[in-house]
Amino acid sequence: MEQPKVYNTEEDLIKWLKYDLKEQRKEIAKSKNIDIKEVKYKELVLNFGNNKIPIKENEKLLQGGNITKYINCFIRFDLILENILKHFNIEEQYIIIIEEENNFQYLICPFKVNISHCIFEATIIRFYGTIFEEIVSFVNTTFYNEVDFFALKFIKGVYFDRVNFDCGKNIVFNDVIFKNKVDFSDLHWKNKLLFYNINSNLEFNLSKLNIIDALEIIEFNKNKEDNFASIINLDNISFENSKSLLSIKDVTNTIESVSLKGIYMNGRINFYNIKIKNINLQGTNIIGDFSDINCEYDNLSNWQTARIFKHEEYKKSNTIKALEYHAEEIKLYKEELINKPNKTLKDFGDIFSIYLSSLYSDNGLNWVKSFLCTILFSILFFTMSYNISCIPIFTIAFISILYVLLYNKNILNHIFVSAIIYIIVSIVFSFIYFEGYNNIDYVIKELFSFIAPTNFSQILYDKEYLSYIYDCKSNIKIICFIEIVFKGILYFLGKIAFWYGSVQTVQAFRKFSKKE
Repeated sequence: MEQPKVYNTEEDLIKWLKYDLKEQRKEIAKSKNIDIKEVKYKELVLNFGNNKIPIKENEKLLQGGNITKYINCFIRFDLILENILKHFNIEEQYIIIIEEENNFQYLICPFKVNISHCIFEATIIRFYGTIFEEIVSFVNTTFYNEVDFFALKFIKGVYFDRVNFDCGKNIVFNDVIFKNKVDFSDLHWKNKLLFYNINSNLEFNLSKLNIIDALEIIEFNKNKEDNFASIINLDNISFENSKSLLSIKDVTNTIESVSLKGIYMNGRINFYNIKIKNINLQGTNIIGDFSDINCEYDNLSNWQTARIFKHEEYKKSNTIKALEYHAEEIKLYKEELINKPNKTLKDFGDIFSIYLSSLYSDNGLNWVKSFLCTILFSILFFTMSYNISCIPIFTIAFISILYVLLYNKNILNHIFVSAIIYIIVSIVFSFIYFEGYNNIDYVIKELFSFIAPTNFSQILYDKEYLSYIYDCKSNIKIICFIEIVFKGILYFLGKIAFWYGSVQTVQAFRKFSKKE
């Protein structure tokens, strides 16, 4: 019997399916040299579509293989899948089990199902109340009328790759469970595509979709006891126009991961009442409307994601939240630079700049810290330039604190605490131990001159007034030369530290007046 290219009635389809299953059993039994009754159901395929398409090839096609041109099969009667499956209970060799769950009856289909390369021209198309134990493929199938997907369970995997819903009605997947791979990539539809009460064990792949009207996900992975992975992939989706909508809302349990990479978003994205553990917006450009209300994000995957959220908060004039994302953006960018292989000189410079900004003002967010750091590090460089014999004190303090706080990997804490200890030792008690501090009034006078923003008199050479920088007690010229050079360098570093700290203080103090 040759497979029909057109199914005008349910009887035509059932007749073909029974014949095809019988032929498959014969071929498998012959190839394995077993009795026909020993052939397992999972080895058989319900070929609604072209039976020349191996079911595994559908998987290969989805993984980027070459697309083979197959003749389409036309289905022109009202198709209700449960009615088709029930016919196989009549035959003794095929047993379709009916399972009850929460007072709801499911049909269990033990076969692979090939509904690929089909064109549905029927008025009613319903896939209802079925548990598919093997792979199901809808690859490259077209639906010209409304189709209903309700109360379904896909155990092994289902593929909707390149499916075309060419009808004027909304497409609804309601109360559907995907326990293995599911792929909706490159799906086409005209109106609203709604996923309601969907549970997915692996990645829920909706990548490369073109949203014309709307794509909505409501109540995703509600059944927490099933321990589903909760991963939604929306990479490289596109929006037809500014009215196109992507919406994820009212998700009871935390979504493990949402990926929205590589999107040119000129439409609308609406997140409402959801919690996402990890979100990734890398390579995405949002020029449309992005709304997230009552949403929580535990972790941002990269600094690009933090930057997008920062810009969106500035658009809403939510400066406080924008500043939080700004701090996260800097932190993630620093981590990316640190982990980057083959760093350039610019990369090392950026890492140092971020560390310094973090040390001074928490990246422009803490003006009190930046003010204290400005005074602290100005005094630090002054004391070392005033008497270079104090330099070992800072080294000892730093190494000591580093050893004591070794469990804390934040080097900024070590520097900060070490500087404070050094200042206490060198300023409060130094006049007891170090030469040149006998006149503490003179030291304080020089300190105030040092931190005066526009005063550079200490670095100017004047025979009548010899600055401490040029005051050398040694009679050996080379030692005096080295000492003066060190003092001069430390003097300029101190001035730079003061001006840098001043700018950081002003920026941090004005943080709430920042504009995007």
